[in-house]
Amino acid sequence: MRDGTAPPQSYEELRAAIAQRFGRLSDRLQRIARHALEHPDAIALDTVAAIAKQALVQPSSLIRFARAFGYDGFSDMQRVFRRHLLARSPDYGQRLRA
Repeated sequence: MRDGTAPPQSYEELRAAIAQRFGRLSDRLQRIARHALEHPDAIALDTVAAIAKQALVQPSSLIRFARAFGYDGFSDMQRVFRRHLLARSPDYGQRLRA
């Protein structure tokens, strides 16, 4: 996706892009894709080193994965996961009222 098109801006767009390209990814990038979709909260909150350890890959593989989907680096992709996590979580005020 480094063809000038914008990287996925939402988690749903990223999931769709991963599903569309999954079969063309290397084994290592497929491992990261599965881990990311199975553990989106960990991707949102953990460090590159911790995620790499959990996914059984090198940290540089996470950066390659992010770049494969058009992001400048892992932290750019991680922001998509963070927005998804925040969108799913009621804010503190809502929890207090409940």
